[in-house]
Amino acid sequence: MQNHPKVLKDPAPEVIVKDLSDSAIHLGIRPWTLNDDFGEVCSDILEQCKAAFDAQNITIQPFVRENPA
Repeated sequence: MQNHPKVLKDPAPEVIVKDLSDSAIHLGIRPWTLNDDFGEVCSDILEQCKAAFDAQNITIQPFVRENPA
């Protein structure tokens, strides 16, 4: 987020742990932007995160819902 031209430097962007579950760690991003840029910036950052994960061979396990018996 620090490299994105529309993310404000102050306050600094953050990555937080939103939730821990049995099979996942849910992360959240907090890029501070001008209101008009927020949607574009969030979309860009999520795409960049996925590309960075792929570059490091980090796979995202698809959600599998078990049918009740």
